Amino acid sequence: MREARKILAESFTLTGESGPIQTEPVGGANQPGFLNAVYRIRTSLSLPGLEKALKGIETRLGRTRTGDRYAPRIIDLDVLVWNGEIVDSDVFERLFLQKLLGEIGVFVKSRPRSL
Repeated sequence: MREARKILAESFTLTGESGPIQTEPVGGANQPGFLNAVYRIRTSLSLPGLEKALKGIETRLGRTRTGDRYAPRIIDLDVLVWNGEIVDSDVFERLFLQKLLGEIGVFVKSRPRSL
C-alpha cells in the first residue's frame, strides 16, 4: 500500500488521503483481511484513461488477474468518485468505503437510481 501511494503521488496530484483500515474479505474463501484506504487525486486523464493507468499500477505492483472477482490480490485500485459523482456502486453497500470517503470530505447521501 505504501508503494501504491508513492506511485499515485508521483503520477498524479494527491490532494487527500484517508487513514487505512483493515476489513474482512467479501465473497472470498479463506483468505486474510484487506487493508483499505482512499486517496483523492487530481488528473487531466479521462475516467477510462485513469482506470487504465490504475490497472497499470496494479500490474507494476505484482497483481495477477483471475476470473474470480473475490480472489486474493496484492493490490486493488478503483475509482470510487469521479468529478463529485460516485461511480462505484460498492460505495453504497460497504460502510467502510463511506467512512474512508468521509475522511477526505466526500459524504455519501443516497444511492442514485442509475447505479
